[in-house]
Amino acid sequence: RIMRRQAGPSVVGLLALLLFDVSQAYISVRSLLHRPWPPSRSSPSHHKLFNGRGGDANSPRKITEGETKDYSSEACALFGTVRVPAALFAGASAAAAFALPISPSDRVVVGFVKRLYALLMLGALSNQLLAIVVSTTSMAQMSYYSHAPTKSLDEFIKESYDFEWITILANFFFGMLSFVFASGIRAWISIACPIVAQAALGVIVSSTLLAISFLNEAYHKRGESIVRLPIDYGRYLIQHARRSPLYAMAVILTVVTYAYIAIKIPHIYSFLSCSSKKA
Repeated sequence: RIMRRQAGPSVVGLLALLLFDVSQAYISVRSLLHRPWPPSRSSPSHHKLFNGRGGDANSPRKITEGETKDYSSEACALFGTVRVPAALFAGASAAAAFALPISPSDRVVVGFVKRLYALLMLGALSNQLLAIVVSTTSMAQMSYYSHAPTKSLDEFIKESYDFEWITILANFFFGMLSFVFASGIRAWISIACPIVAQAALGVIVSSTLLAISFLNEAYHKRGESIVRLPIDYGRYLIQHARRSPLYAMAVILTVVTYAYIAIKIPHIYSFLSCSSKKA
């Protein structure tokens, strides 16, 4: 009975996390389907695309200075480059989310790591699903609605889909990191040989650092840093939360969820300590 009462809040936390994921996806779809057209051009943003030359490099012909065109097709292709790997990561995260079952007899360190693994995999799944929903809805709108001509792809994104693009990049990046870290945890626990387990963990960490370095270098070429991505994403969420109750609910639920996890860490530790002593 004691073990069931102590393990109960973890179920509540999981339900809160899943509720947060559903609310994020619902809010994203609702906001995209009900946004005014033509798209608003008043939202401030200094975020740029990975391609510093904008859409000129992908244009079928050279665009002269001052000439404008509709870059909907180029932007649709750009969003698709993120949607495909996001779908792959989402499928892998859903399949591996419960690969490390939690047992009451787990040692303190192993019990903590398994719980962290579950949270990371579910977080990766929710991030990638949000990236898929936003990219798919944005691509549908690009194909269905007409847009004002712009001078470059970068200008088109910033004027019409900047929030959507930042949301896609941020959630794909966070989901990728969560999936990689969770995979390292699984390798460390599942591989019986400590030498191979540590080597696998080192390979995963080094590859992750290399990927982050590559992304940061791409941003650095424009005089920015990868740190700018979560800052822009957070700024946009706060702006939308001030205008929309649904966005406000999503932001509040995010804060409550992470606060709940932080508060329950001592409870998890005491539960694992008692279980280890009984075992």
